[in-house]
Amino acid sequence: MDDARPRQILVVSTRSLFRAGVRALLAAVEVDRLVDAAHQKVVTRSLGQAYRSVAVVDLGSRWVRDATAGIPSLLRHPDGVEVIAVASSRTTDPEVPVKHPRLTLVASDVDLAVLIRAVERGFGDAPSGSLTQGVELTPRQRDVLLLVAGARSNKEISQQLSIAPGTVKRHLNDVFTVLEARSRIDAVNRARSLGLI
Repeated sequence: MDDARPRQILVVSTRSLFRAGVRALLAAVEVDRLVDAAHQKVVTRSLGQAYRSVAVVDLGSRWVRDATAGIPSLLRHPDGVEVIAVASSRTTDPEVPVKHPRLTLVASDVDLAVLIRAVERGFGDAPSGSLTQGVELTPRQRDVLLLVAGARSNKEISQQLSIAPGTVKRHLNDVFTVLEARSRIDAVNRARSLGLI
């Protein structure tokens, strides 16, 4: 059953440049409301209304990572907020749950199409079929990528799959090529969007 509530995107960051950039990138997405959320009060007030919400969250903002005010709070919200956490390649935060059905991690250097697809998936819209045709992973590539999605290091993956660390690296390079991914997070998100993992 489709959710008939109006759509809103919350751009959650204390950094004005991040908010302005994401707003510009998402101008092509059809929504009823695009909200700049620089403070927790704005997020709370916006979620208290009758909107279907997707939150694009900057992991570089301190309060966003806070265990009570940030992403965990959004994921616990009763309206089922979809969260897209945008991380730089240097961001590693144990406070952010790696696996959650409503959480998508996106690298800050991803292209516009990946961010837009993540937002559309958050609203339950199907990704474009033309982007999914002809993309396949081998069973071993899929195994490696599933462990990457579980935040495992190459060394941990090699131990769990009983393969050499160099073989893990080769599989990941092949996955990056097949998925046209730029990072581990990007590869996981692209594979998820294509239904490969």
